[in-house]
Amino acid sequence: MRHHKGMIGLTILLFLSALMTITAAFLFYQSRSMMVRERYKNAICARYMAESGANWALEYIKRYGIKKKQITFPVGDGEAKVKIKEIKNSGKEKLWEITSEGCDKKTETVGGVTLLVSVKEKGKVEVEYIKSDNVYQDWNSLYGK
Repeated sequence: MRHHKGMIGLTILLFLSALMTITAAFLFYQSRSMMVRERYKNAICARYMAESGANWALEYIKRYGIKKKQITFPVGDGEAKVKIKEIKNSGKEKLWEITSEGCDKKTETVGGVTLLVSVKEKGKVEVEYIKSDNVYQDWNSLYGK
């Protein structure tokens, strides 16, 4: 018995050490997971803002034709920047590119949508192509603010 005098204390120390390591790993995983969820939510919000801008541009073209080439307007906690540029003009049919970028101002997360739209006559608009851009951070560096 004398040879095993500190064995119980050492076993308890090793057990508590392993338990603390597992607890620390679990807490790290949880905090990391929450951060990933928050970034994903911000990215979705930015993309929805961009889609809102693209929908606004489509409706604007249907009602008024192309009068404004660029506009920025507030959407929720952010804003949408819409640019409309002519790609092709062949008599009756015109092809326009609508680029919309949405920015969540709290987190500076940006999402984008690009549409290629053919306009055959005023009020008749067809979407030819849709592309969703990757979401990225740092709105200020993109626009030089």
